[in-house]
Amino acid sequence: MLMKVYKQRKKSINPPVFLRKCGLVICFSLLLVACFSLVAHAEEEFGEVSDWLERLQEILPDALREDVSLSDMEDATNLVGIPYLVSLIYDSLMGRAPHFFGLFASLAGLALLGGIGAILCDGLTIEGAKKSVQVTVSVGLALTVYHCVEGALSRGFSAVEDMTAFTSALVPIMGSVYVAGGNYTTAATQAGGMALMMSQISNLFQWLLMPLLSACFAFALLGALGTGVDTSSLAKSMKQIFLTVTGLMATIFSASMALQTTLSASADGVAMKTAKYALGQMIPSVGSTVSGTLSTMAASLGLVKSSIGVGSVGILLTMLIPPLAELFLYQLSLSLAGAFSGLLGFREGERLFLAFKGIFDMALGMVSMTAVMLLLSVGVFMKTTLAVG
Repeated sequence: MLMKVYKQRKKSINPPVFLRKCGLVICFSLLLVACFSLVAHAEEEFGEVSDWLERLQEILPDALREDVSLSDMEDATNLVGIPYLVSLIYDSLMGRAPHFFGLFASLAGLALLGGIGAILCDGLTIEGAKKSVQVTVSVGLALTVYHCVEGALSRGFSAVEDMTAFTSALVPIMGSVYVAGGNYTTAATQAGGMALMMSQISNLFQWLLMPLLSACFAFALLGALGTGVDTSSLAKSMKQIFLTVTGLMATIFSASMALQTTLSASADGVAMKTAKYALGQMIPSVGSTVSGTLSTMAASLGLVKSSIGVGSVGILLTMLIPPLAELFLYQLSLSLAGAFSGLLGFREGERLFLAFKGIFDMALGMVSMTAVMLLLSVGVFMKTTLAVG
């Protein structure tokens, strides 16, 4: 009887069908593991700190590649150290001090000649000749002053272009760090925000600053022609409007980027923590190991992020301080020349020098606001929390 039941049971089992079912179950299990597994690599995946700093060295402007070295983290730290910054400011001021005194002497000489010309004009009895001498002296003074200061303005604008070009080249490096740390949404958000910021800086420079500078120079020349029209108040209003607009734009764009980046980083962090929790629940024995690996990777990436951020801040300050010091010295020269003209009683020269000082006020505002926005964007990158942390 037992033999009969065993034979019937043996016949009911089909070996090929049973093996196929087992194979399907095994394949499905492997597919689940492959789909829901979290791949994490340690430091070898994204390289050493020196490798990232080498990438930062490659995007430096040509004028700084020989002066700035970024071989390790200590070099990046030195760029923002007090001794380096004080030395940079001192060299920028002292290196241009001879040129500053020469410029002030030239402007004072022009003011003296203009004052002598004004005295000679007062002694003329023919009204037409008197007017001609006044116009000739004033226009000659305006053109000469413009010739003396246009080089500093060009160098200041070139510094703005260099800083924006460097920051644009820095965006892919920051995006790579974000992606390596699991901040995919943050990388896209900051890349879009930085691109918009660069375009707005370019528009502000081309469509607002340059027309205003041209208008201010035209007003200064118009006042020098002796038409009797007082254009100083209009030029002052235009300067105030420009500085207000640039300050407002810098505040709005910096705050918007900081808030968007913080929100995106929080979303990436929630997504990564959810994946880690799911992995720990599905494979308890592996979850703690992966969590420890991710913590190690987060610490390494944090060091890389801080090194890149500190190095970038040091490079931006290195590009900013020399032209800023030069613009300040030129502004000071024009202010002193205006005061000297007022002391001599040469009112036309005083108004002219103060008009050119207003032009340098706007140039200083443009350079400073651009640097503030770029430095804040790098600061946001440094303070963003990595998703794997």
